[in-house]
Order: sequence, then structure tokens, then C-alpha cells
Amino acid sequence: MDETLDVAVVGAGPAGSYAALHLARLGFKVCVFEEHTAIGVPTHCAGHLSIASLKSLGLYPLPNGIVENIFSCACFHSPSGFEVQVHLNKPVTCAVNRAAFDVYLAGLAENSGAVFSMNSRVDGFLFEKGSVAGVLVKQNGVIKRVKSRIVIDAEGIAARLLRQAGVSLKRRCLIKTVQADIADASSVGSGAVHVFLGKAYAPGFYAWLIPRKDGTAKLGVGVRYGHPYLYLQNLAHKHPVALKLLYGARVIRTVYHTITLDGPLTRAYGEGFLAVGDAASQVKPTTGGGVVPALICAKLAAEVVVHALEKNDASRKLLQSYGKKIQKIFGFDMRVMRLLRRFLDELSDDQIDRIIRSSCRANLPDLFSDVEEVDFQGRTLLKLLGSSAALVALTRFSAAYCFANS
Repeated sequence: MDETLDVAVVGAGPAGSYAALHLARLGFKVCVFEEHTAIGVPTHCAGHLSIASLKSLGLYPLPNGIVENIFSCACFHSPSGFEVQVHLNKPVTCAVNRAAFDVYLAGLAENSGAVFSMNSRVDGFLFEKGSVAGVLVKQNGVIKRVKSRIVIDAEGIAARLLRQAGVSLKRRCLIKTVQADIADASSVGSGAVHVFLGKAYAPGFYAWLIPRKDGTAKLGVGVRYGHPYLYLQNLAHKHPVALKLLYGARVIRTVYHTITLDGPLTRAYGEGFLAVGDAASQVKPTTGGGVVPALICAKLAAEVVVHALEKNDASRKLLQSYGKKIQKIFGFDMRVMRLLRRFLDELSDDQIDRIIRSSCRANLPDLFSDVEEVDFQGRTLLKLLGSSAALVALTRFSAAYCFANS
């Protein structure tokens, strides 16, 4: 590859492929460098996504074979087994096969003209006069210098390139996760997502059980400390609800991943480069969901890159508009989600038990029946709290909670 690329993209995950798609559609010369031999492996996350967000990105409905299930119900379980069910008026989320989803996005980008270079590990940025001017690519043991007018870093949580470029990550809240594919899980049913709360089973985060329609399921646990698999075993064998739901089920395979709950980097850009996805901590602090925020930010990054290429200016000064765009779209919601995460982290298991019991008595879940948006949680809560029904429900909840503590 002797010619200079317009854009070098590091990583063929959803963020990298989606950014490449938008740029290739406009005729720019784009190459995506992926260190693995196949796209979509290893699979890192549950693939539980908002239908409304996918529609807004032009990605829904998805082709056959990608969507594993759709949901209009979520069950939240306390450490002692108390449960609150939230029933929505229509399906709001879907579970996707992440490998198939990633391959689909890469296919869209490739069909639009992007080139994918597999088994190509980017070992570092190529610098010229203090600015990123390409990437150093290792393929089959040989390192090549690939020049590019601008680089999009979508390498994932490791963020090696950002560290090399001197970007301050300041990751204070790292969560270690494990997800198991479960067979013979017909006892789970297929109509609801299950969320398990409490320090006894998922300290600093939560556990999830997402059924597929074929009788299998995804069981995962995230923890701030300790080994996640030990907590997964503890959940499956000791939680009063999980024990029943997983009776007779067996683990087929497990995958591990680390996520950050700190929210988007304030400066995910520099001289000649932008960062998207996990590398830039574009993850929801409440749920750890990163696919949709990454896709939105990838689209924003592509818009800024187009402007930079048209101006022939990839300076940090010009690229700072990327940070401003992210702040405009996500700023309020990320602040709210960080506050919610802090609140959840401070709850004891006993408090979680009482909150879930009191929520049922106050019919609090009924407030959420019309919810359609789960990615911009600050706006959703603001809308809910502005209704008269919310005032009544919260009053009932307060009374029930006080009674439970008396």
C-alpha cells in the first residue's frame, strides 16, 4: 500500500466499520486495519441494543440471522430474590448476535468502497512533525509504514495508541466482565431480560440473563473487584431466582472483557487523529452499553474528518469540534448516568431489597410503560419526572419505603 490513504481506521468493530462506511460512501480512500483474522471475534458484549437508536442510525430492521430476540419486558432482581417487572407497551430492545452484527457493518463499509486489511495489528502511530501521519502496521511479522491524511482509532479498551500519543485516559472505574453462552436454558423463557443487582453477586455493577428464542441464553456478570467467573458461579448456584431459571442449563463457552464506566473522554482527539468507541470510553456509566454510543460518535467523527479532509487540515484545533459535538449530544445524559451509577454503587444489598419491594407496592414500574428510549437516560428520566403520574408514584414509593424501614 504505497499510496497515501485519506483515512486509516484502526479496528473493525462497530465503531471502526461504521466510521469507514460513512467516509467510503463519500468516495474517500479508507482502509480498516484489524488485528484478528476474522471480524466479530472474539465477541465481547451481550449485544443488547436499543431498537429506537438503531433505527435513528439507519440500521434497523437488521437482516435475518442477526437479531436473536426482542424485548418489551425487564425483570430486576434484588439479592434476596425480590423482583420488579417493567412491562413496556412495545418492544424497545433487541439482542443481536454480535459477531453477525459486526460482520454486517463491515460488509456495508466494504460494499461502499472501504478496504479491510485483516491480520494487521497497528503497533503505533506514524508521526511527522509532531502530528500523526499514518500507522505502523505489523502483518505476518513484518512492520509496514502506511501513510494517511488522518487516523481514526477504534482499537478498543486497550487504547495503546492513545497512550502513545499522550492522551490522558484517567480511568477510575474499570469493570471486569464475563459472559457465558448457556445451553438448555428453556426455564428462562424468552420474553424478558433479567437483571440481578447487589454486591453479593455483582459488586460495583450487575449481572444479566438474556434469553434467545432458541432456548439458549447469555449469562453475564460484571464486577469492580474479584474474579467475575467466581461471581457468575455464585449467582447461578445461590441466587434464589437465578437458581430456578438456570436449572438444568449448562455453560458452553465464556468470554471476558473489561469496560470503563467513566464516560467519554473529554479530549478524544489530537494532531492528526480521532478516537471512537471503547478506546475513547464512549460507554454508558449505568449499563456499560457501548455499541450505540460508539456508533453515534463514529458518525460524528466521520463528519469532522470530512471537514478536515476538505480543508486539508487535521490539526487538533480543527478536530476539537469532535469533542464539542459529543458534549452537545451526550453531555447531559452522561452526567445523569454517572450520578445514577454513583447512587447504585452506594446502595447496600439490604437497601436494594427494600427499594425493589417498595417499587412493586407503589406500582412504580407502571411509569415506564411508554418508554421507548433507553440510551439517553437523562432525557428519559426528565420526561418521566415531569408527569403528574410520577409525583403520585414517587409519593407512594416514599411511603412504602419508609414503612419497610420502620
